[in-house]
Amino acid sequence: MILKVSWRLEGQKAMKNNDKISQTNLEHQLSINDAENGLLQDRLEEVGCAVLNYTDNGIEIYVFYSESMYNKYLAGADCMMGMGLYNLKEKVNFELIDDDKLVVVQENGCEIAKYKYVTIFKAVIEYRGHDNKKRSLTFKIRRNEYGEGLNYVEHEGESLIFGSINKIKTYLHENYGNYKLADWQLYF
Repeated sequence: MILKVSWRLEGQKAMKNNDKISQTNLEHQLSINDAENGLLQDRLEEVGCAVLNYTDNGIEIYVFYSESMYNKYLAGADCMMGMGLYNLKEKVNFELIDDDKLVVVQENGCEIAKYKYVTIFKAVIEYRGHDNKKRSLTFKIRRNEYGEGLNYVEHEGESLIFGSINKIKTYLHENYGNYKLADWQLYF
């Protein structure tokens, strides 16, 4: 179940003050719709910056047009784009967040993690499949500006976290054999 909250000033003040919005106020602001898994993930793709606050009542989401708007909000500006409440059963794969989007994760108002991925390497490899046919694979390697590890993302959607470039090379060799780097770009 997803609970969509209109972006009322009352809710914005509650977030700034780390107060909980009373159940009575929520009932006036909520429209309830049936939800499927992935709606929260989809919502994250639509916004420039989001704060996810995991509470006993659900996952509160506060959305902003961009990271700079979020920073202005933290400085006191009234620039929140919207807010919502999602079911705790919603699963979020933070490794699938688009490049340069900030997602702040909180637990009961206390920040526990931040995600902002930046691509550092993109490549196309050529390899022989199990049927000995020539194939190619496009992938990119991203780093989280606020965390450890490297995010390996294949064009087909596979996303994995590795501790080092050497572990990514080992993964590629184990899965694609003697591959050849056909094209690549390095980002800084």
